[in-house]
Amino acid sequence: MKTELKSRLKVPLTKVHISEPKYLIDNGTLNDAIGVMEKFNIGSIIVMSEKVELKGIFTERDILNKVIGKEVDLDSPICLYMTPHPKTLRKEHTVLEAIELMHNKNFRHIPIVDEEKRPIGIISIKDVMNFIYDLAIE
Repeated sequence: MKTELKSRLKVPLTKVHISEPKYLIDNGTLNDAIGVMEKFNIGSIIVMSEKVELKGIFTERDILNKVIGKEVDLDSPICLYMTPHPKTLRKEHTVLEAIELMHNKNFRHIPIVDEEKRPIGIISIKDVMNFIYDLAIE
């Protein structure tokens, strides 16, 4: 069973619903980032440069660890609160590789990048769980 499951998870991330990334340019504010997350009811956003370079990721965990209970200015730059240089995957990586990265690094969101390392999507633990659920009910 374990071997069968592992082999079924060795499919490329293109087989998983990968969300189109919601993003903020790195000169945006903390308030802007929280606003985007609220508007789209999402747990993370990508932070990019104006040249579409991945600069960081801002997640619910960043809000919990760096914002709540702290004296912060909501108009301060998002780059002060984001996680810079996040680990990424490409769509050719497998679901199993995403699970391993999430498990080993305690991530809930991983940016998906193209060959030029530009963000093209984001995979969440929810996306992975939905994929596994679909496998289980097949």
